Amino acid sequence: MKPPAACAGAALDTAAPCPVVNYLRWDLSAQQIGELTTELMEQTKRVYDRVGSQKLEDVSYESTLKALADVEVSYTVQRNILDFPQHVSPSKAIRTASTEADKKLSEFDVEMSMRQDVYQRVVWLQDKVQKDSLRPEARRYLERLIKLGRRNGLHLPEETQEKIKGIKKKLSLLCIDFNKNLNEDTTSLPFTREELGGLPEDFLNSLEKTDNEKFKVTLKYPHYFPLLKKCHVPETRRKVEAAFNCRCKEENSAILKELVTLRAQKSSLLGFRTHADYVLEMSMAKTSQAVASFLDELAEKLKPLGEQERAVILELKKAECEARGLDFDGRINAWDMRYYMNQVEETRYRVDQNLLKEYFPTQAVTRGLLGMSQHHKTGSAIPEELLEKLIRSRQANTGLFNLRQIVLAKVDQALHTRMAADPAEEYARLCQEVLGVPATPGTNMPATFGHLAGGYDAQYYGYLWSEVYSMDMFHTRFKREGVLSGKVGMDYRSCILRPGGSEDASVMLKHFLGRDPKQDAFLLSKGLQVEGAEPLAC
Repeated sequence: MKPPAACAGAALDTAAPCPVVNYLRWDLSAQQIGELTTELMEQTKRVYDRVGSQKLEDVSYESTLKALADVEVSYTVQRNILDFPQHVSPSKAIRTASTEADKKLSEFDVEMSMRQDVYQRVVWLQDKVQKDSLRPEARRYLERLIKLGRRNGLHLPEETQEKIKGIKKKLSLLCIDFNKNLNEDTTSLPFTREELGGLPEDFLNSLEKTDNEKFKVTLKYPHYFPLLKKCHVPETRRKVEAAFNCRCKEENSAILKELVTLRAQKSSLLGFRTHADYVLEMSMAKTSQAVASFLDELAEKLKPLGEQERAVILELKKAECEARGLDFDGRINAWDMRYYMNQVEETRYRVDQNLLKEYFPTQAVTRGLLGMSQHHKTGSAIPEELLEKLIRSRQANTGLFNLRQIVLAKVDQALHTRMAADPAEEYARLCQEVLGVPATPGTNMPATFGHLAGGYDAQYYGYLWSEVYSMDMFHTRFKREGVLSGKVGMDYRSCILRPGGSEDASVMLKHFLGRDPKQDAFLLSKGLQVEGAEPLAC
């Protein structure tokens, strides 16, 4: 079925393109962060005060809806500048100032979101304005503000509103503390050169050394992932994987328990069965049942692929144990996963990661990926043969990778739909049942899972959801009709880009596809057979 004519043939907008401006600041001192935080709150509050103090007869699109939309944009940009340094700055003073700014701004966010006076003016505008006089985006934004007001309980008794406000403030601070604990973790493990066997020389040279000349390995990503992928000493991998998944175990376990409890309480006050249902009301999925069905169906289809990949990994492990004179335990451990998945890429697809990274020096990466990639010594482009191997390797380990994503999404859903769910136990159960690889005893991965306190609560499934449907869009239209097809490009512009936030995502997707979305393209891209579907061309 072709996209409807109304979607494909809409007239072009004539609005001038917005200039591209980089607002990020890397030069802010701790003092400046504090001062700019106060200034931002004062400026934003003045706008809310003006909107909330209007006489009802003065409420208009310009004075209310546009004022709130404009301040939301400017506030969001400035807020990101102030709370981003806590994640990246090498200066502890700046990280601390940024974290404190985040806490103040989070409390401010709650106060502004609970402004009864502003909400009343928005409700009055909805009753007063002629819907046809608003652009679709403005109409959608007005409806969204009303809905957000109700989701904050502004239609409920004042006593209930105060309870909700108190819970929201606690939640904000707990989320910040959860991720601050992970960001500020300084755990390191000492290893000899022999214990780090298999790691490249440039990696070893980048490590600090202890007083007794051992190499100091931290649990930060630039150390953790290369070690898990390249170190051929199982005991080293075991120690690092166990330590990584025990980071902040005690303090973050307590925070996570309180987060889950408070989220459930707030959702109940607002009339929702679970926190997941509260969150998902605003998403394309709409309900926790829809997400559960999506994940269950995907897991069932991916499990056979996961079994095949585990068998390959066991073969590799057995052969390596025999070659290195190690005992073969006949199973895949959590600390084996990344190592042997990397072995699959290098032995089955002949992708040498160490060779590949030589074409991505920092200068080339920061200038722009792929199109400008060149060897850091010779300046030569990536050889065609290496590129072809890299393309073929897209299907390497796809079963296990995506099954692990399903595990994490199911843990997230379980915590936010079942009050009694224990995070560590739930993760261990799902690792065994879905992934077929047990979690390391004594670890608590959910206590290290920043997404649970970073705005992804009940939404981690979104990574898979978006890939499934983007794959459907690409192969149904772009691949079949031509990546450079002007008609497909215009349909994409008319059906997806132009409506933007003015329509539900499910409506836009159906318009573009000309049918309901399906999982077939995603599954075929992972090397699976789908009944009645044509194989995908590379």
